[in-house]
Amino acid sequence: MKKFYFITIILLSTTILTFAQNNDSDVLAEAKDAIAKGNAQWCEAWEKANPEKVVELFAEDGKLLLSSGKIVKGHEQLLALYKNAMKGVGTDIKNIKVSVTTLNAWLDGELVYETGKYIYDYVENGKPVIEAGKYVTIWKKQKDGNWRLIMDMGVPRD
Repeated sequence: MKKFYFITIILLSTTILTFAQNNDSDVLAEAKDAIAKGNAQWCEAWEKANPEKVVELFAEDGKLLLSSGKIVKGHEQLLALYKNAMKGVGTDIKNIKVSVTTLNAWLDGELVYETGKYIYDYVENGKPVIEAGKYVTIWKKQKDGNWRLIMDMGVPRD
């Protein structure tokens, strides 16, 4: 009888673990799709100088960690920052092309951690400029079902 209980426990544990892994892979696949769409929206927003579209990607309490160490919190502060950053797009800054590429994404509970690389290629005051680097983001599914950024930060260069 003890053998029966042991085998039953092993089978139930295996079934539960398999279900959890399958559920996690479904959630991660859903998040990766949302992240890809979000990254496309980010690029388009920069190319069209539309800071509101960038801010839409953040949760209400989302944060941006600047290279200076300053943390920009919430939609109001984020919008002010991105409006200021995009002021020159179309005037001093022309022909901006932005690409964002996810390198990895990991699910941990209700959070998805994303690492990637970005390139901003544009002309500023008649001179070509390429800004490139890596980033880390944390995405969280919101009550409305949408995945939003709760943290975004560039990876400092050496």
